[in-house]
Amino acid sequence: MTTTAVKHTHQAIRKLGPYGYTSAVYCHPFTEENRAAHGGVEYREVCSCGYERRVLVNGGHREYGVWDESEAMRKAREERRRRQQERARRIAVFRAMSLAVGHRIGDDIVIASSATPETLADDPDAPVIVRLREDGWRDRKTTIGALYQAARDWQDGPADDPRTAIYTAIGRALP
Repeated sequence: MTTTAVKHTHQAIRKLGPYGYTSAVYCHPFTEENRAAHGGVEYREVCSCGYERRVLVNGGHREYGVWDESEAMRKAREERRRRQQERARRIAVFRAMSLAVGHRIGDDIVIASSATPETLADDPDAPVIVRLREDGWRDRKTTIGALYQAARDWQDGPADDPRTAIYTAIGRALP
């Protein structure tokens, strides 16, 4: 059960079901068991805030579960948390790379950007400058999103030289 601050009294605005009986739904000490309700059907009551609770019904007998997040709410919360963790990881990587002064990849590539690590993590259009040795170290402008996409698109490359994939990916992202 998720613990959250209740900002209103839950009220069923919609009922889903009926479903077949699977198990008791009470949660002591919040709700009471009513064995006479077991064996009937189960409904799900939905509140306007999105929370749901299970209710067993058998004739005139009812057993109520507790109000909790719906499956959709839980999935959305987990997805938000996953995106926040991924963003924090990208920011940490960009901070470690020190792109303001330029980050060297091997002996042949330097990547630089005046954008903050947070901007690089959030904005696919954040400007990035790539300097290649084979190009005379001249500035070649692109975006962090183009570098990401090129790296995602590049699947092949000789296994004996892991740098080949990054060199090729970066080359594809340049104008």
